[in-house]
Amino acid sequence: AAADYNDVDEIYRLSELDLDDRQRALMIQLKKDITDVDLLRNSRGFQKQIIKSAKKIHVQTIDEDYHTLRYYLVRDLAYAGPVSALLNDQKITALLCDGPGVPLMIIRDNKKIKTTVVFQNKDELNDFITRMAQKTFQQVTLDQPVLDAVYKNFRIQGTLGTEIVPSRCLMTKISSS
Repeated sequence: AAADYNDVDEIYRLSELDLDDRQRALMIQLKKDITDVDLLRNSRGFQKQIIKSAKKIHVQTIDEDYHTLRYYLVRDLAYAGPVSALLNDQKITALLCDGPGVPLMIIRDNKKIKTTVVFQNKDELNDFITRMAQKTFQQVTLDQPVLDAVYKNFRIQGTLGTEIVPSRCLMTKISSS
């Protein structure tokens, strides 16, 4: 992913490969089917899994799918999903997600800046919070929907959304002093 902050329009742009609807559907199925992230390191095994998952949902695959899907699966399953690149920017001290459909805000150089990262719906944001809980050996459920954990020098505070309570997430950098 490439990241670029533009002073003129004051938006922090994250540019990634685009997924078409077919690839998006395949990605959802692959996330269900892949139980071991090590599969992503095995080129032949991963290609077989793409074909197997595609057959399950009756979609065709093309050669270009391999690299695109692998990028997103590594990003989402092995790292911190759509915020992975943001966590690598040393000038970012906080990430604020006020809910699905709302652009993620960051604090960078003491300025609040809108990003191009958006969790499209409650399920997508809940999935992110659940994955962050798994990465930090925590558990969140609808009965215990609050996450408070540390991941890569960031404190994560998140709440799973329900029909009544919206999904939210705040990540603040822990000072290294």
